[in-house]
Amino acid sequence: MALALCTAAVLSGCDDDDDDGVDDIKNVTGVVLSVLNGGVQANREFAVFDLAQPADAAPVASGTSDSNGEFSFSLKGIDIVFVAFPPVEATAEPRSSGLVFLDAKNNQKQLEDFTDVACVAGVSAVRDGSIAAAQLDDARIANLEAGAQQVIEQDGVDFTNADSVNAAVAKVREITNDGANPPQG
Repeated sequence: MALALCTAAVLSGCDDDDDDGVDDIKNVTGVVLSVLNGGVQANREFAVFDLAQPADAAPVASGTSDSNGEFSFSLKGIDIVFVAFPPVEATAEPRSSGLVFLDAKNNQKQLEDFTDVACVAGVSAVRDGSIAAAQLDDARIANLEAGAQQVIEQDGVDFTNADSVNAAVAKVREITNDGANPPQG
């Protein structure tokens, strides 16, 4: 009997934790810019990954940016994701990515050079066990992104060179203590 009630509740869409009966669907919209020149990245495929899942988990959403570089997706029951636009070999355009903490029904994100470095820093900190995925909230993401902006401004990053990107990621992780603190001057 309990199994039947549980199954009926799931099938009827009443499986949310809210008492208002409204599903906890969160919408994300944004625009993707080139990490090389800041130009709009039109018609580019992307995948969205739940950071709380193992590294080899399937994407939780995917899609393609439109002619203005705008993208969107909706999710339910997930708090922290990263959006990844893989490299485009035909145009030599490197990856673009960003972390999104889903704290509201509608979330906006502009992906660009510093969000990519911050994303790699946050994902690597979770994947190597330095922090838990649940620790990557808005404040920690903001710290990582501020650190990435600082590193890009001070040191520069060659996004076509993996060693350059990895050095920037390591420095961002260091100067923000994996996002726990804002970077210091």
